[in-house]
Amino acid sequence: MNKKTKVTTRRISETYSEESTIGSVNLNAIAAQLPPKLEGQWIVTVVRSFGRFRGITCDEALRDMFHEAIGAAIKAGMDAERKGGNVEAYVKRAVKSRLADLQRREDYRDMRLVNDDTKIMARGARSDFKAALMMISPRARQIWRAWKRADGLMACFAAELGTTKYLAETKFLPILTGEMREALAYVKFIRRG
Repeated sequence: MNKKTKVTTRRISETYSEESTIGSVNLNAIAAQLPPKLEGQWIVTVVRSFGRFRGITCDEALRDMFHEAIGAAIKAGMDAERKGGNVEAYVKRAVKSRLADLQRREDYRDMRLVNDDTKIMARGARSDFKAALMMISPRARQIWRAWKRADGLMACFAAELGTTKYLAETKFLPILTGEMREALAYVKFIRRG
């Protein structure tokens, strides 16, 4: 590897650009061609949610994850028909399980060592809390930074925000706690299926 080689932290499929030779992909169009029992549109929604957690929003970059989910859905549908179970329930359980497994693999990949010829650095996987922090609004993140700098003291927190203790406690803190509660629940749902 020469000195000009840049180490990236994303897979090739995640760096989609307009100049790419990969054709445009619309997951909704692919899902529309699937049998109704495979819950294609539901799978698209779940895959996009998992992608959003990773910061991936274009369908081209989510294609691999979508195909993994479809494979799990087809296998689960065949198992359900063989056992006489509810196909939709089998499909939803299998897809969530497969996507949660892919999420764990991505976390493991994030912990591996990266070598760029001059240094070796370990990239740690994000905790649930850090992942949730990335998902909240910029306003809530600003409130979080003020809370952290204030070390949890309400008077210092109010001073950081430039407001009164009453407003800091009744107006600003609920914004942060509400968004963090929702983001943490979302992260836990995605990681644990």
